[in-house]
Amino acid sequence: MSQTSTPAEKRVSRSDFPDEVLRIIIEQMVGSIVRQLLGKIGTSLKRVWSKLGNEKFWPVAIVTLLLISEWLKMGVNPLTLWNFPPVRGGSPFPHLSLYAAPLLDNMITSLITGLGISIIYCSRKNLERFWWGELLGGLSRRLMMLSLLFYPSIVVWFSFAAEGSFLLPAWAQTPYWLGASYPLGAIVFRSFETILGKRIFGKQGVLTPLINGFFKAGAVGTQMIGESLIGNYHVVYSRVTSRPVEALVRPNVRPAIVSLLSFLALISMTFAWMLGLTSMTDLFYVFGVAPWGFVVTSVVLGWRKKRRDSEEEKQVTRVPRRLWSKFRFFSVL
Repeated sequence: MSQTSTPAEKRVSRSDFPDEVLRIIIEQMVGSIVRQLLGKIGTSLKRVWSKLGNEKFWPVAIVTLLLISEWLKMGVNPLTLWNFPPVRGGSPFPHLSLYAAPLLDNMITSLITGLGISIIYCSRKNLERFWWGELLGGLSRRLMMLSLLFYPSIVVWFSFAAEGSFLLPAWAQTPYWLGASYPLGAIVFRSFETILGKRIFGKQGVLTPLINGFFKAGAVGTQMIGESLIGNYHVVYSRVTSRPVEALVRPNVRPAIVSLLSFLALISMTFAWMLGLTSMTDLFYVFGVAPWGFVVTSVVLGWRKKRRDSEEEKQVTRVPRRLWSKFRFFSVL
């Protein structure tokens, strides 16, 4: 039996040998065909990708983020909460809980808006034949960036600011939120700058002339108030001491302004204390009345003086240098 079984096994292995070879050959052929197809598809995609230009990144990235947001939304319900920081039980820090569904809905809306604007941005080359094509292309790029970054920036700022507020005592909340409002203001102002395509502040800022005019008017008004205080002081002093009035040219008005503000703040806080406003917050608000009133008054006075000076300058007739010889006769007389 052993002699007859050995050739039988050999015959079986010989019959299976062509099938194994055929399977390997088929696998190699199918693999080569798939590689060729993938290579041709990759080449075609690269060709299309290169024709789209550098801006092709934005629609693809936005669609990817949109798909991720939709996938995340499938796993949440209206009561699902996302905690910040994302640490499970046992953490000694308090958590900020945000509802996931509204968060993702707002994010999806922002991404859809950005996707629509990115399509316009990618089509800007076809709009260059119109006079408004270049303007629309630049505006679409700025609006696309705003739609992608504004809402996430607000969420990140609120998460970190609220978490920091949870960790601080009550007495530190006011200075903390005053400091935390700076990043929020930077986000808002940067958003307006993105829409306008210009800087709001700075050397080439849109509001720079207005701010410079505000400060110049305030400086002029402050100088007027200080000179008036110093002049009245010297008048009263001369009458008390029977000495002549000293005329000062451009005196240093800083001591007079500091004395005035201190006197007004002391008077206002005294009246507030007498009226029952004894908390530090109320006294702080009352203390700010005098400086703010002084700022408004100085700006108004400075603006009126500059306006009056400009009107007087317009009434002066200036003769060009080339016509001076015609008026020498009158100067001799």
